[in-house]
Amino acid sequence: IDRSNGDTAQPMAPTTHATSTRRLVVLLAVLWAAAALLVWPAHAQTQSHLDSAHFRVFFDGDPTPARRVLEVSEELYASIARSYPLEVSEPIRTWLVASTEEAEALMDAPIRDWARGYAFPLERRIVIVNPTGVGRMEELDRITRHEVAHICLGVLIGDHVTDIPLWFHEGFAMYVSEPWTMRHRWTVLGNAIFRATIPLDAMTEGFPAEQDRAQLAYAESFSAVRLLVNGYSFSQLKTLLERLRRGEEFEQAFTTTFGVTTAMYAIDWHETATDGMEWLALIGGVLALGSFFTPFLVLGYWRRRRARRARMDEWAAEEAKPDAFFR
Repeated sequence: IDRSNGDTAQPMAPTTHATSTRRLVVLLAVLWAAAALLVWPAHAQTQSHLDSAHFRVFFDGDPTPARRVLEVSEELYASIARSYPLEVSEPIRTWLVASTEEAEALMDAPIRDWARGYAFPLERRIVIVNPTGVGRMEELDRITRHEVAHICLGVLIGDHVTDIPLWFHEGFAMYVSEPWTMRHRWTVLGNAIFRATIPLDAMTEGFPAEQDRAQLAYAESFSAVRLLVNGYSFSQLKTLLERLRRGEEFEQAFTTTFGVTTAMYAIDWHETATDGMEWLALIGGVLALGSFFTPFLVLGYWRRRRARRARMDEWAAEEAKPDAFFR
């Protein structure tokens, strides 16, 4: 999804003014979506389309890419439905277009030159710019899975999907649609070395406009949701989604589910995500200073890990204490 507003973002715990601003943004988004509904059906009438059980793909020309989009969409839908309850009353619609200019005309909004997929979870609509060149079908698969994941999250959470942080939205889409690879890890570590990572609370409302920084934001979001599953549990992630579906605010639902605030979690995530940076520094130190200092470097590394775990245990203990009001 595209909610970018540059490098700056609203705070994780919004003030009254920020809440009003968010409501205004959501209202404008709904009005824009209503206008878009008038444009898209007219455009669809001039295109061919293919249908499957849960999807309809509009396209021009060769139907091969459209068939592939249908197949990949149904595969991911079925994969997510095995773990989460999905139910749609009408087909999820995808427009497969040939260029960013056509996508802009279709959505009646400016888009980024490097972006190739857009999802509108509330309207159950997707726009994909058909890739070209070597590996185009593999890239089409990747884009399709990612955008369908956004739509599925909208189906799971309902109207409240617009209230969750963008880092969670994008991280969930990546977690369910593609494997974590060394490319993702090195994207995070490479920026961590130069202290250029993006705090989670700076990715609440939008991602950076520059492609390199946006790719880092995607990788960090993927890492953050992946840690929720691996560091806590998959069942807790499902519980969080259910609470969001019932209308709980994200901060409250997150804290109740995982036992830490998003601010606490952001600290743990950052230290966990950048662990490899310490190993890089360790290797560099060994090469530069010789084996004499190796034991001291290793000892420092493990002390830091133990201190972090002790801090998380303290937070867990605090959360477990009964409130004084109920004693």
